[in-house]
Amino acid sequence: METQVGGADVVISQTGFTGEKGYEIYVRDAHQNAEKVWNAVLEGGEEFGLMVIAPAHHQKNCCRYIILGARS
Repeated sequence: METQVGGADVVISQTGFTGEKGYEIYVRDAHQNAEKVWNAVLEGGEEFGLMVIAPAHHQKNCCRYIILGARS
C-alpha cells in the first residue's frame, strides 16, 4: 500500500514469513526521509507500548528466517 508516514512517501507491505504477522515500511528517498518516518512510527506507537528492541532480538528473528530458508 502506498501512503505517507510523517509526511514522507512510503510503501507498507504485510509480511509473515515466520508465521507471525509483520509489516515492512519501504521509505522513498530514504536518505532524506528515514528519520522522519522513524520518529513518526515511534510517536504513533507510544500509546500501544511500541518499543525499540535491542539488536539481540533481531538476531533471534534472523535465525528464525534462516531456519525457514527465507534468507541465505
